Amino acid sequence: CDAGEVSVLARTMIMNDLSICDRIFGIRDTVRLAVEKGVIDDEAGSRWLLVLEKDDRSGRFFASFTGYLVYGKKRLIG
Repeated sequence: CDAGEVSVLARTMIMNDLSICDRIFGIRDTVRLAVEKGVIDDEAGSRWLLVLEKDDRSGRFFASFTGYLVYGKKRLIG
């Protein structure tokens, strides 16, 4: 298979604001769903959210996400 030209771009999003991070990634909804499905108990989920909120208030909250954009040109035969 002749792939032609292929390029990959990696971009990292850095967030220092819990409310923005929650809007983008649904942290609170994910914790709620994890509790509902029995992955974690309610106490653990609540405790984790409290730590995130405390870190956010003190300016210590940090989250990052790396995404990849892959694009290319396929060579046509014929």
